[in-house]
Amino acid sequence: MDTLNFILTCDDVGRDTVENFNKVISLLDECDIKCTFFAVPKPRDAPPLEKNKEWIDTLRGAIKKGHDVQLHGYSHEKFECGTPEGLILELHGKDARKELLRTINENRTEIEKNLEYNKLFKRLSESKVIFEKIFGYSPICFRSPLLGLHKNLYPVLSKLGIKYCSNLIINPRSQSYIIGEREEIGKWDKVNPLPTEVHDGIIELPLTCEYSWFLEENQIDRAFELIKSDAKKISKIKNAFMMPLSHFYAIAKSPASAELYRRFFDWAKKNFDFKSYTIKEYIRKFIENQEG
Repeated sequence: MDTLNFILTCDDVGRDTVENFNKVISLLDECDIKCTFFAVPKPRDAPPLEKNKEWIDTLRGAIKKGHDVQLHGYSHEKFECGTPEGLILELHGKDARKELLRTINENRTEIEKNLEYNKLFKRLSESKVIFEKIFGYSPICFRSPLLGLHKNLYPVLSKLGIKYCSNLIINPRSQSYIIGEREEIGKWDKVNPLPTEVHDGIIELPLTCEYSWFLEENQIDRAFELIKSDAKKISKIKNAFMMPLSHFYAIAKSPASAELYRRFFDWAKKNFDFKSYTIKEYIRKFIENQEG
């Protein structure tokens, strides 16, 4: 039986509500799945995380249960770490996608100025300090808001001592299959589901897809076929991992999204030697041991 190393990740904790977060924790408990949550230190639409006792207590409780928390930008402004492409654009839908691209094109000079090395370093340095104050440890992995990338991001992360990043997507057109814009699942790009050294010593841990983004009932079958297809491919690659992107509020607010993961976990545990890891656990088992 092939092994499937599975790393569920969930973005934007610190935003939205603790109530919705706890709904996802209950789902994870039910399915016996670990998760790495990416936290926003100073959410633009919520109180600063360091002053939000409810969120802090909840996240510390999740860590005690065996989950993991890593760093997700600074305030979750759209372009604070770079501009989005591929999968994230598809998540916006056609009209919103056009508007987002228009905003990028019309404000490119200002966006670039805000992404100058010193400005980006200052933001993420403060972000890291806040994170360490809250959780008592340094983040080892970083994810940008909207998976934004910029030429200065990797040098800044390297300077901050954050060795791992998770922004690259294996199949950036996968969302269009789920919503019916494309009839075929499509092939992966050049990105593989393995640790990939990029620039300045940073190692990318690539994502597969956002299978659960506010799923509607009539989209479950397509999402299920896609997640199964990715799992089968990944299980054939030695030491590879399957790392879906998810958003806790999308799962909590969409019964179809929660049902997709219930269905997938049940199927995966029957068809693979299924192993659930956090990012931290995977790094320690597969990467640090090899480097040692």
